Amino acid sequence: MQDVRAKAAGFIRNPIWYGTLILFGVLSIGAVVLGVKQISYVHPGPAIAVGGLAIIVLMVGGVIGDLWRAHYSPPPRVLGLELLVNRWQAFEPREHDSEILYEQISIALSIAELAYSRLDEIRFIKTFPGTKIKSGTFLLRPGTDSPLVLKFDKVANIHKEQERYKHCVGRRLRRVPGEPWDPPQRHGKIQGEDWGAITYSLVGDDLERLQTFGEYYMTHDNPQQIENVLKHIFEALSPWWRNPIDRSDPCARWERNTLYEEYNRLTRKQHQMQSGIAKSGQVMQIETLQNITANHRYVDLDSDLRLRNSLNWVRAVFEAGRLGEWVTEVGLRRNSIVHGDFHAGNVLISEDNYGQLRAWVIDFPHTHLGPTVQDVARLEADIKFGLLPDDTLKDLSIHDIHDFETDLLPESDQPTPPIVALMPNQEAPTDEQLQKAWKAVCLLRSEAQKYMAGNDARPYYLALLHATLPVLYYRDRTPRQKLYAFISAALLCQRLCG
Repeated sequence: MQDVRAKAAGFIRNPIWYGTLILFGVLSIGAVVLGVKQISYVHPGPAIAVGGLAIIVLMVGGVIGDLWRAHYSPPPRVLGLELLVNRWQAFEPREHDSEILYEQISIALSIAELAYSRLDEIRFIKTFPGTKIKSGTFLLRPGTDSPLVLKFDKVANIHKEQERYKHCVGRRLRRVPGEPWDPPQRHGKIQGEDWGAITYSLVGDDLERLQTFGEYYMTHDNPQQIENVLKHIFEALSPWWRNPIDRSDPCARWERNTLYEEYNRLTRKQHQMQSGIAKSGQVMQIETLQNITANHRYVDLDSDLRLRNSLNWVRAVFEAGRLGEWVTEVGLRRNSIVHGDFHAGNVLISEDNYGQLRAWVIDFPHTHLGPTVQDVARLEADIKFGLLPDDTLKDLSIHDIHDFETDLLPESDQPTPPIVALMPNQEAPTDEQLQKAWKAVCLLRSEAQKYMAGNDARPYYLALLHATLPVLYYRDRTPRQKLYAFISAALLCQRLCG
């Protein structure tokens, strides 16, 4: 209704449309008078002629008015662009990153002009945290309408998202926004790839208080509150996770054939991982990390702390196809539809005035048929290496971080780590932030156990390794967070096959 009023106001403000409307009214009145008074010996011919002329005037005036507005009417004001600038600056951009900000602003302005030309303004009212400088998710209010979630992405991903929403999302998940909309826009070019934006419509109250799960986690210190919102997230994904699909399902077309294809990011980003942990070593003055390569089997972080070099493990074990027979054994894991990029920024949390929570899931270009535990592991990695505050990690020594992660990933005295090995075997730490992360991880591991039919913990360890190693090159992660991820990856490699 608000959109209709905005269009009507725009119609009246356009001088050509306004004049057309007046002339149409005069001619219409004339036609009525001619008809009622029966003026002319050939009644009702003149009345019909004048009425037809009024309709022609309206149609021609409308076309000319559209052309006039397209060329002479100013586009809507775009407010809140400083949010785009502030987000870009938070990544400590390099010189060549300037094109990213330029293209994002250009895309936003083109959406205002082409998709919302009848409105006075559109406003960016909130930015959501994210890990990639080229992406970006924002809350956008067009005029006085309900807010939309707008996300910058590659045009190829936007097309993937619309296709996978159709086959994998829309008819299954209830806790998602409406169908993704690719608004009229002029696409940009970032590092040789076409970029654009996609929007999601939301329904509900107090949407301006919308938070990502990451923001909710950081602003709520009570572990019980975190457990409660995680259960809402599990419930939102339950139509996918709890219902395996067969090969005849349309979504099955996006299934990877082997685990090596499923987790190929472990090999594709080796150089970035090495560079990321080396830079962290320089900042923290850890010499062995500054000079790290994939050639050494072990890394000595301290005189009495030797770790399996995960970069070497990926090359010597994963890339060489030596994971062992467990990857092909039937029943060790369950496949279902998975999100494929299930981090804390792709889950939105709304809370009404009565404290009722609702979880929304967005961003589906990577949705496919794969290991259910992959989504759970991705969220665990985000909690440990992104949401655990850097100040908390700074208060811990390298040995403290190693001990904390060893408790979360306990060794097994059996040759094959059983599922029970997923659960920590110590009491939760007393530190408030460590305790919150500990309890969240326990809940996630408990959920993961539901989707592992065999008694082997390694399918989850591999999924967690796949989510952990990329942290080494994320630009929004601190050197301490990357060090923690490196230590965790070392322990995971030891648990997988040494």
